[in-house]
Amino acid sequence: MKLFSTFENKVIQQCQFYTNVLPMNYYYVIRKISFLNNVLINNHLLQTPHDSFGKVELASLATLFECDGNILTKTYRTLVKNSLSWTSMARTMFN
Repeated sequence: MKLFSTFENKVIQQCQFYTNVLPMNYYYVIRKISFLNNVLINNHLLQTPHDSFGKVELASLATLFECDGNILTKTYRTLVKNSLSWTSMARTMFN
């Protein structure tokens, strides 16, 4: 990753952690939940596909973050950022 001027994964993870930059997969989850929320709220034409597919996606993400789907849609940014804890990061960095 050129942002941190290195290609070594452990160095990149430490830099991301200490500069409060989330890994790309966390940004992906935030964007995905945001998109599914916006489809539900703003577009009545896409509400039927959302009921069929979007709710399944949100349920799987809620399971991943161990919370209810309604809580996930309201506080997803906080949940995603809080899932990056000191212990999990320390295990990743120093193992």
